Amino acid sequence: MNIFLNELSFCGQASNKYQGAQLMSDMLKVLKILQQISNKPIATSSILWEKKIGPQYSVRDYIFDRSIDQAVRNYFQIITTKGPYIECLFSQSLDKHKCYLQNENILDVSWTSVAAAFFFDGILASLKGAPQFASETINVFCCLKGAEQQEADIINQYNPDQAESFVRNFLRQNLNSWENLWHSRSALFPEITFCEEVKGQLQSSNYSHSVLQKIIRHLDCMNKYMKAIRSGKIKAPNYTQMGIEASQESEITLKHYGHLRTFKCPDGKKRVFSWHSKIKGKVNLRIYFYPPDKENEHFLIGYIGRHLPIWTEK
Repeated sequence: MNIFLNELSFCGQASNKYQGAQLMSDMLKVLKILQQISNKPIATSSILWEKKIGPQYSVRDYIFDRSIDQAVRNYFQIITTKGPYIECLFSQSLDKHKCYLQNENILDVSWTSVAAAFFFDGILASLKGAPQFASETINVFCCLKGAEQQEADIINQYNPDQAESFVRNFLRQNLNSWENLWHSRSALFPEITFCEEVKGQLQSSNYSHSVLQKIIRHLDCMNKYMKAIRSGKIKAPNYTQMGIEASQESEITLKHYGHLRTFKCPDGKKRVFSWHSKIKGKVNLRIYFYPPDKENEHFLIGYIGRHLPIWTEK
Protein backbone atom coordinates (compact mmCIF):
# COMPACT_ATOMS: atom_id res chain seq x y z
CA MET A 1 0.00 0.00 0.00
CA ASN A 2 1.45 3.34 -1.11
CA ILE A 3 0.69 6.67 0.55
CA PHE A 4 0.79 9.85 -1.52
CA LEU A 5 0.83 13.27 0.12
CA ASN A 6 -1.39 15.45 -2.02
CA GLU A 7 0.44 18.66 -2.91
CA LEU A 8 -2.68 20.02 -4.66
CA SER A 9 -4.47 20.17 -1.29
CA PHE A 10 -2.02 22.83 -0.09
CA CYS A 11 -3.94 25.78 -1.49
CA GLY A 12 -3.49 28.50 1.15
CA GLN A 13 -6.70 27.60 2.97
CA ALA A 14 -5.48 28.64 6.43
CA SER A 15 -6.49 32.19 7.34
CA ASN A 16 -3.43 32.69 9.53
CA LYS A 17 -0.23 31.05 10.71
CA TYR A 18 -1.87 29.54 13.82
CA GLN A 19 -4.62 27.86 11.79
CA GLY A 20 -1.97 26.65 9.35
CA ALA A 21 -0.11 24.93 12.18
CA GLN A 22 -3.36 23.29 13.30
CA LEU A 23 -4.06 22.00 9.79
CA MET A 24 -0.53 20.61 9.58
CA SER A 25 -0.94 18.92 12.96
CA ASP A 26 -3.98 17.05 11.63
CA MET A 27 -2.13 16.21 8.42
CA LEU A 28 0.77 14.64 10.30
CA LYS A 29 -1.65 12.63 12.45
CA VAL A 30 -3.28 11.28 9.28
CA LEU A 31 0.09 10.30 7.81
CA LYS A 32 1.19 8.46 10.96
CA ILE A 33 -2.15 6.63 11.15
CA LEU A 34 -1.89 5.53 7.50
CA GLN A 35 1.67 4.32 8.01
CA GLN A 36 0.25 1.57 10.20
CA ILE A 37 -0.84 -0.22 7.02
CA SER A 38 2.16 0.65 4.85
CA ASN A 39 5.85 -0.11 5.19
CA LYS A 40 6.75 2.12 2.25
CA PRO A 41 8.00 5.72 2.49
CA ILE A 42 5.44 8.46 1.90
CA ALA A 43 5.67 9.83 -1.65
CA THR A 44 4.89 13.36 -2.76
CA SER A 45 5.79 15.97 -5.34
CA SER A 46 9.24 17.58 -5.47
CA ILE A 47 7.51 20.99 -5.56
CA LEU A 48 5.65 20.51 -2.26
CA TRP A 49 8.17 22.89 -0.64
CA GLU A 50 6.71 25.90 -2.44
CA LYS A 51 3.03 25.12 -1.80
CA LYS A 52 1.03 27.49 0.41
CA ILE A 53 -0.60 26.54 3.72
CA GLY A 54 -1.85 30.06 4.37
CA PRO A 55 -1.10 33.70 3.48
CA GLN A 56 2.68 34.18 3.40
CA TYR A 57 3.10 30.75 5.03
CA SER A 58 4.45 28.04 2.75
CA VAL A 59 5.46 24.46 3.46
CA ARG A 60 9.06 25.67 3.59
CA ASP A 61 8.10 28.32 6.16
CA TYR A 62 6.42 25.65 8.29
CA ILE A 63 9.49 23.40 8.26
CA PHE A 64 11.68 26.28 9.48
CA ASP A 65 9.11 27.65 11.94
CA ARG A 66 10.78 27.41 15.34
CA SER A 67 7.45 27.77 17.14
CA ILE A 68 6.67 24.24 15.90
CA ASP A 69 8.18 21.30 17.79
CA GLN A 70 11.46 20.36 16.13
CA ALA A 71 10.71 16.62 16.08
CA VAL A 72 7.46 17.34 14.24
CA ARG A 73 9.23 19.58 11.71
CA ASN A 74 11.98 17.00 11.20
CA TYR A 75 9.40 14.30 10.48
CA PHE A 76 7.79 16.42 7.79
CA GLN A 77 11.12 17.58 6.39
CA ILE A 78 12.12 13.95 5.78
CA ILE A 79 8.93 13.45 3.78
CA THR A 80 9.57 16.52 1.64
CA THR A 81 13.29 15.97 1.03
CA LYS A 82 13.96 12.22 0.97
CA GLY A 83 11.42 11.13 -1.62
CA PRO A 84 10.31 9.08 -3.40
CA TYR A 85 9.01 11.82 -5.66
CA ILE A 86 6.05 11.20 -7.93
CA GLU A 87 7.86 12.82 -10.86
CA CYS A 88 10.51 10.08 -10.65
CA LEU A 89 7.89 7.34 -10.35
CA PHE A 90 6.16 8.52 -13.51
CA SER A 91 9.36 8.96 -15.53
CA GLN A 92 10.62 5.50 -14.55
CA SER A 93 7.39 3.53 -14.94
CA LEU A 94 5.01 5.19 -17.39
CA ASP A 95 5.38 6.37 -20.96
CA LYS A 96 2.28 8.40 -21.69
CA HIS A 97 -0.63 8.71 -19.33
CA LYS A 98 -3.48 11.06 -18.57
CA CYS A 99 -5.49 11.74 -15.43
CA TYR A 100 -8.31 14.24 -14.98
CA LEU A 101 -9.98 15.34 -11.77
CA GLN A 102 -13.73 15.40 -12.12
CA ASN A 103 -15.11 18.44 -10.31
CA GLU A 104 -16.95 21.60 -11.32
CA ASN A 105 -14.31 21.84 -14.00
CA ILE A 106 -12.22 19.04 -15.52
CA LEU A 107 -8.66 19.51 -14.27
CA ASP A 108 -5.60 17.80 -15.75
CA VAL A 109 -3.74 16.24 -12.80
CA SER A 110 -1.61 13.80 -14.82
CA TRP A 111 1.69 14.63 -13.08
CA THR A 112 0.41 15.00 -9.52
CA SER A 113 -0.01 12.80 -6.46
CA VAL A 114 -3.66 12.38 -7.39
CA ALA A 115 -2.67 10.55 -10.58
CA ALA A 116 0.05 8.63 -8.72
CA ALA A 117 -2.53 7.31 -6.25
CA PHE A 118 -4.44 5.83 -9.20
CA PHE A 119 -1.57 4.46 -11.31
CA PHE A 120 0.47 3.11 -8.39
CA ASP A 121 -2.39 1.75 -6.27
CA GLY A 122 -2.24 4.12 -3.34
CA ILE A 123 -4.07 6.25 -0.81
CA LEU A 124 -4.17 10.02 -1.02
CA ALA A 125 -3.48 12.09 2.13
CA SER A 126 -4.76 15.66 1.81
CA LEU A 127 -4.52 18.82 3.89
CA LYS A 128 -7.88 19.57 5.48
CA GLY A 129 -9.83 22.53 4.14
CA ALA A 130 -9.06 22.12 0.44
CA PRO A 131 -12.50 22.32 -1.27
CA GLN A 132 -11.64 19.85 -4.05
CA PHE A 133 -10.38 17.26 -1.55
CA ALA A 134 -13.00 17.43 1.20
CA SER A 135 -14.23 13.91 0.52
CA GLU A 136 -13.07 10.41 1.41
CA THR A 137 -13.07 9.49 -2.28
CA ILE A 138 -11.84 11.54 -5.24
CA ASN A 139 -13.33 10.83 -8.65
CA VAL A 140 -10.88 10.73 -11.58
CA PHE A 141 -10.73 9.69 -15.24
CA CYS A 142 -7.43 8.10 -16.26
CA CYS A 143 -5.88 6.26 -19.18
CA LEU A 144 -2.56 4.95 -20.46
CA LYS A 145 -1.28 5.37 -23.99
CA GLY A 146 -3.59 3.52 -26.38
CA ALA A 147 -5.90 2.30 -23.62
CA GLU A 148 -9.50 3.20 -22.89
CA GLN A 149 -10.25 5.83 -20.29
CA GLN A 150 -11.17 4.50 -16.83
CA GLU A 151 -13.26 6.16 -14.16
CA ALA A 152 -12.16 5.48 -10.59
CA ASP A 153 -12.56 6.67 -7.02
CA ILE A 154 -9.30 7.26 -5.16
CA ILE A 155 -9.28 6.85 -1.38
CA ASN A 156 -8.57 10.22 0.23
CA GLN A 157 -7.87 10.77 3.93
CA TYR A 158 -7.75 14.24 5.50
CA ASN A 159 -9.35 13.82 8.94
CA PRO A 160 -7.52 11.90 11.73
CA ASP A 161 -10.71 10.31 13.12
CA GLN A 162 -11.80 9.15 9.67
CA ALA A 163 -8.29 7.86 8.99
CA GLU A 164 -8.36 5.80 12.20
CA SER A 165 -11.70 4.29 11.19
CA PHE A 166 -10.39 3.55 7.68
CA VAL A 167 -7.26 1.83 9.01
CA ARG A 168 -9.22 -0.29 11.50
CA ASN A 169 -11.64 -1.42 8.78
CA PHE A 170 -8.74 -2.14 6.43
CA LEU A 171 -6.97 -4.26 9.03
CA ARG A 172 -10.16 -6.15 9.90
CA GLN A 173 -10.82 -6.99 6.27
CA ASN A 174 -7.28 -8.28 5.82
CA LEU A 175 -7.06 -10.12 9.12
CA ASN A 176 -6.83 -13.87 8.55
CA SER A 177 -4.46 -15.15 11.24
CA TRP A 178 -3.60 -14.76 14.89
CA GLU A 179 -0.30 -13.12 13.80
CA ASN A 180 -2.24 -10.36 12.00
CA LEU A 181 -4.41 -9.84 15.06
CA TRP A 182 -1.44 -9.63 17.41
CA HIS A 183 0.68 -7.33 15.23
CA SER A 184 -2.29 -5.05 14.48
CA ARG A 185 -3.64 -4.90 18.04
CA SER A 186 -2.53 -1.32 18.78
CA ALA A 187 -4.08 0.04 15.58
CA LEU A 188 -7.27 -2.02 15.93
CA PHE A 189 -7.78 -1.44 19.66
CA PRO A 190 -5.94 1.72 20.78
CA GLU A 191 -7.82 1.81 24.11
CA ILE A 192 -6.73 -1.70 25.14
CA THR A 193 -3.43 -3.05 26.46
CA PHE A 194 -2.70 -6.77 26.05
CA CYS A 195 -0.70 -8.88 28.49
CA GLU A 196 2.19 -10.66 26.79
CA GLU A 197 0.68 -14.06 27.62
CA VAL A 198 -2.14 -13.41 25.16
CA LYS A 199 0.28 -13.82 22.25
CA GLY A 200 1.05 -17.40 23.26
CA GLN A 201 -2.62 -18.14 23.86
CA LEU A 202 -3.52 -17.02 20.33
CA GLN A 203 -0.58 -18.84 18.82
CA SER A 204 -1.35 -22.18 20.46
CA SER A 205 -5.03 -22.03 19.51
CA ASN A 206 -4.64 -20.96 15.84
CA TYR A 207 -8.30 -19.97 15.49
CA SER A 208 -10.16 -20.00 12.19
CA HIS A 209 -11.11 -16.77 10.41
CA SER A 210 -14.72 -16.95 11.66
CA VAL A 211 -13.61 -17.39 15.28
CA LEU A 212 -11.11 -14.53 14.96
CA GLN A 213 -13.93 -12.29 13.75
CA LYS A 214 -15.94 -13.12 16.88
CA ILE A 215 -12.94 -12.30 19.07
CA ILE A 216 -12.46 -9.04 17.19
CA ARG A 217 -16.11 -8.08 17.72
CA HIS A 218 -15.77 -8.53 21.48
CA LEU A 219 -12.51 -6.60 21.63
CA ASP A 220 -14.01 -3.86 19.49
CA CYS A 221 -16.94 -3.47 21.90
CA MET A 222 -14.50 -3.23 24.81
CA ASN A 223 -12.38 -0.69 22.95
CA LYS A 224 -15.39 1.53 22.16
CA TYR A 225 -16.61 1.31 25.75
CA MET A 226 -13.16 2.25 27.09
CA LYS A 227 -13.02 5.19 24.68
CA ALA A 228 -16.37 6.40 26.01
CA ILE A 229 -15.02 6.18 29.56
CA ARG A 230 -11.88 8.15 28.69
CA SER A 231 -13.89 10.84 26.90
CA GLY A 232 -16.20 11.25 29.89
CA LYS A 233 -19.33 10.07 28.07
CA ILE A 234 -19.64 7.25 30.61
CA LYS A 235 -19.29 8.43 34.21
CA ALA A 236 -20.17 5.21 36.04
CA PRO A 237 -18.98 2.18 34.01
CA ASN A 238 -21.09 -0.95 33.90
CA TYR A 239 -19.20 -3.70 32.10
CA THR A 240 -22.33 -5.77 31.57
CA GLN A 241 -23.51 -3.01 29.19
CA MET A 242 -20.75 -3.09 26.57
CA GLY A 243 -22.86 -4.77 23.89
CA ILE A 244 -21.46 -8.25 24.64
CA GLU A 245 -22.21 -10.79 27.33
CA ALA A 246 -19.86 -10.18 30.25
CA SER A 247 -19.79 -10.99 33.97
CA GLN A 248 -17.52 -11.51 36.96
CA GLU A 249 -16.44 -14.86 38.39
CA SER A 250 -17.97 -16.01 41.64
CA GLU A 251 -15.94 -15.68 44.82
CA ILE A 252 -15.86 -19.46 45.27
CA THR A 253 -14.40 -19.94 41.76
CA LEU A 254 -11.76 -17.30 42.42
CA LYS A 255 -10.92 -18.95 45.75
CA HIS A 256 -10.24 -22.33 44.13
CA TYR A 257 -9.17 -21.32 40.60
CA GLY A 258 -8.01 -17.74 40.95
CA HIS A 259 -4.46 -18.80 40.11
CA LEU A 260 -5.65 -19.74 36.59
CA ARG A 261 -6.97 -16.21 36.18
CA THR A 262 -3.85 -14.44 37.43
CA PHE A 263 -1.81 -12.80 34.68
CA LYS A 264 1.31 -10.66 34.61
CA CYS A 265 0.50 -7.21 33.25
CA PRO A 266 2.75 -4.92 31.21
CA ASP A 267 3.59 -2.88 34.33
CA GLY A 268 5.10 -6.04 35.86
CA LYS A 269 2.33 -6.60 38.40
CA LYS A 270 0.25 -9.76 38.59
CA ARG A 271 -3.49 -9.24 38.78
CA VAL A 272 -6.45 -11.57 39.23
CA PHE A 273 -8.80 -11.11 36.27
CA SER A 274 -12.40 -11.68 37.31
CA TRP A 275 -14.29 -9.89 34.54
CA HIS A 276 -14.71 -11.83 31.30
CA SER A 277 -16.77 -11.78 28.12
CA LYS A 278 -18.32 -14.95 26.73
CA ILE A 279 -18.09 -16.15 23.15
CA LYS A 280 -20.53 -19.01 23.10
CA GLY A 281 -21.10 -21.77 20.57
CA LYS A 282 -18.88 -24.62 19.47
CA VAL A 283 -15.68 -22.87 20.55
CA ASN A 284 -17.05 -21.53 23.89
CA LEU A 285 -14.30 -18.96 24.47
CA ARG A 286 -13.65 -16.43 27.22
CA ILE A 287 -11.84 -13.10 27.11
CA TYR A 288 -10.65 -12.04 30.56
CA PHE A 289 -10.25 -8.29 31.04
CA TYR A 290 -9.24 -6.02 33.90
CA PRO A 291 -11.00 -2.62 34.04
CA PRO A 292 -9.05 0.56 34.84
CA ASP A 293 -8.75 1.57 38.47
CA LYS A 294 -6.72 3.99 40.63
CA GLU A 295 -3.58 1.89 40.12
CA ASN A 296 -4.09 1.00 36.47
CA GLU A 297 -5.43 3.44 33.87
CA HIS A 298 -5.61 0.92 31.03
CA PHE A 299 -8.19 -1.61 29.96
CA LEU A 300 -6.19 -4.86 30.13
CA ILE A 301 -6.69 -8.17 28.35
CA GLY A 302 -5.11 -11.12 30.18
CA TYR A 303 -6.58 -14.17 28.53
CA ILE A 304 -8.24 -15.23 25.27
CA GLY A 305 -9.00 -18.92 25.13
CA ARG A 306 -11.11 -21.87 26.12
CA HIS A 307 -13.46 -21.84 29.07
CA LEU A 308 -11.44 -22.06 32.29
CA PRO A 309 -12.43 -24.38 35.16
CA ILE A 310 -15.06 -23.08 37.58
CA TRP A 311 -16.16 -24.30 41.03
CA THR A 312 -19.38 -26.29 41.04
CA GLU A 313 -21.11 -27.96 43.96
CA LYS A 314 -20.54 -31.71 44.00
